[in-house]
Amino acid sequence: MADPRNESILRAGERMHIGVAPRRPSRLSLWDRLHRWAGEREVRAVGPFRTDQVVLAGTDRVLQITRPYPEVLDPDEYPAHWAEIWPAGVVLAGAIAREPWLLQGKRVLEIGPGAGVTAVAAAQAGADLMVVDYAPGSLALTARNVRDQTSAEPETALLNWREAPASFFARVGDGFSVVLGADMLYEMKDARPLARFLERVVVVDGEVWITHAEREAAERLVQILRQRGWHGPTEACTSPLPDPQYGSWDVIHLHRLRRPSPTR
Repeated sequence: MADPRNESILRAGERMHIGVAPRRPSRLSLWDRLHRWAGEREVRAVGPFRTDQVVLAGTDRVLQITRPYPEVLDPDEYPAHWAEIWPAGVVLAGAIAREPWLLQGKRVLEIGPGAGVTAVAAAQAGADLMVVDYAPGSLALTARNVRDQTSAEPETALLNWREAPASFFARVGDGFSVVLGADMLYEMKDARPLARFLERVVVVDGEVWITHAEREAAERLVQILRQRGWHGPTEACTSPLPDPQYGSWDVIHLHRLRRPSPTR
């Protein structure tokens, strides 16, 4: 028997194919039109799709998230994790939707946006948003979901943060006021490299908002940041939907950590 909590939070739509929908004439530059055309090609490459209604707990907000269905495979022929809707992303999106003024007008980076749940919430809050991922399909579909539900379009960058090139850091300049990450870390060996990356992209007194299920690697990342002086609250949240991989209802941890000012 289906869990009624799941039915009320995540209602799956019918399977659908997405083409390039007719759009009203715009004032987009030639470069922007080419960029959008390339994004639409990436979107079509990971179809077919379905659209899910995602309810953000504690708000009246319901997001329409289009994602691949059935599963899409990554280059190693494993199911692509980015194509699922994960509880940690919904929790992070809900935190943004309840306090949108914390992101409004700020330069915000999301690492690993998945299909765009958190990115849509950030864009609706008025963030100046960039999203980065190593999967072109994730970036393209996130941009589509944001564009379809807001008047904005996020900046996107194909990036493996473990080996971020100097050109990326030059592109982002002084960095971001807020960095968002939902379930962005799975292996212990990546905790220190990700901590170093965050210290390069978060401005002084900026914040990183991290959500994760009971994952050792993510907890290690938070521990490393706190040891380096990052500080802020941690909240244990009830999972709004089951883990897509295991079907379990996990506790989701939400950390809001502020980067310390340099010691004088």
